[in-house]
Amino acid sequence: MIDYLFKNEGAYSRAQLERLRQARVAVAGLGAFAFGAVNLAQLGVGHLRIADPDTFERHNANRQPLATLSNQGCNKTAKVEAWIRDLIPEIKLEAFPEGVTLDNLDRFVDGMDVVVDAVDFLRPDVKLSLHRLCRKKNIPVVTGLLVGRGAICYVFTPAGPDFEEFFACPRDPGLRNAWTMPASRIMPHETRFPDTNGLTYRAARLHTFKVLNGLLPITSNPVSAGTSHLLLGTMVTNLLLDLPVPVIPSISYCDFSNLQMGTMDLSALVDEHKHSIWTKMADVYDAVLVPASGQPTVFTDLRQRYLRDLSQCPKILEAGGGTGLLAESLALAGHEVTVLDRSLEMLAHAVRRARQLEGPGRLLVGEGDVEDLFFEDESFDAYISNNVLYLTHLERTLSEAFRVLKTGGKIALSSPQVTPDLKAIGGSLERIVASGVDEETARRFLDYQIEMLRAPQVTPRQPEEVQDLLAKIGFSAVEKVESAYAGINFYLVARK
Repeated sequence: MIDYLFKNEGAYSRAQLERLRQARVAVAGLGAFAFGAVNLAQLGVGHLRIADPDTFERHNANRQPLATLSNQGCNKTAKVEAWIRDLIPEIKLEAFPEGVTLDNLDRFVDGMDVVVDAVDFLRPDVKLSLHRLCRKKNIPVVTGLLVGRGAICYVFTPAGPDFEEFFACPRDPGLRNAWTMPASRIMPHETRFPDTNGLTYRAARLHTFKVLNGLLPITSNPVSAGTSHLLLGTMVTNLLLDLPVPVIPSISYCDFSNLQMGTMDLSALVDEHKHSIWTKMADVYDAVLVPASGQPTVFTDLRQRYLRDLSQCPKILEAGGGTGLLAESLALAGHEVTVLDRSLEMLAHAVRRARQLEGPGRLLVGEGDVEDLFFEDESFDAYISNNVLYLTHLERTLSEAFRVLKTGGKIALSSPQVTPDLKAIGGSLERIVASGVDEETARRFLDYQIEMLRAPQVTPRQPEEVQDLLAKIGFSAVEKVESAYAGINFYLVARK
């Protein structure tokens, strides 16, 4: 232990402080966690590596102590390095002012005991590579997020689920850059962060949706930044001292808006995503519904009906929109379309579509539950769903549709009205291959369809049942009811 750091004794034993002196920690990112890196040095951690390519800007002043007027435009790593050296000149400190890059990643983490990942989530290439390399080298990684007036901490160890599994990063390398932070890993339950920035939980989810879609800037404050560096710093120290640490799939959180802190086990969420039929189906779904050959399918016909009947509806919500296949067509026709779904694997395809969209409309994508929408009342001119109602609680789903629709807005629904013949589905391989789909993709799609239709929650809906419920909820007369999907589905349009 360095002599003048003797006041750390008491909370830590002399033996523990000696262990910290021998410890090696790398900190990737010095925004909100800059003070955390300084704290690690003040605790006596003997070897630190720090990295951040950014410079201080005026808007950093609300939460970053070194964002002074005299430091504007200066590299963060250089200034934090000088701060630490002035405090603890005996420390072994290595600075990476260029930040963590794909080129220097191995050098940055090599030989470290713990790595702190404070890399911007907008840099998924570096973030994913950092976690992969640390896992390969058996180095635990501590990372976190600022949320409201608090923070969440995630500790990844080589024995537990990795970053990509926990945060549902797409398996397809072509979709890596379409990945966004899942809302369910930020605010996994309404009892956590129920009052975020003065917002209700539903409003907080809407705020998160807008931030992830670029409709609002990312904001933070000194309380959440301070909470973050204390929470992450504590987890780093505990790892170094072999003290208890909640590790993924459990998270630790601290919310000063309601003086709540604790841990939460998210293993059920991770397992649900991992084993979901929609996770399996995501990479073959579009190839069968809209073959590359351009040949028409039952979906092609249904898509034309939505385009026809919603032509006068500028703002549309597709609840359970999956890969965004239908929503993309509506956006290309000039509508602003929001796709909501629970399947993170399917949504990655929708995010890719949103980012590549070239046309007069707009496509927004969010994770959410069709039975509990986070949108405000009367937000949309139209509400649509395709092949969703047979998997949900019907009244809750349609009641939420009614709530978010503007008066006079349209609801357009398509859902199975009969249980498809599983033998007939299994025997349609030749027809799908004839449309231009390769045989392996076709077989996988059919296998997943059969697996999904055997699930106990699958409930065909009769159009008469849906019409009666729409009337009960408050919708006006149904405008049309048609047969779709070769008679398997009904297609219904009504108004609020």
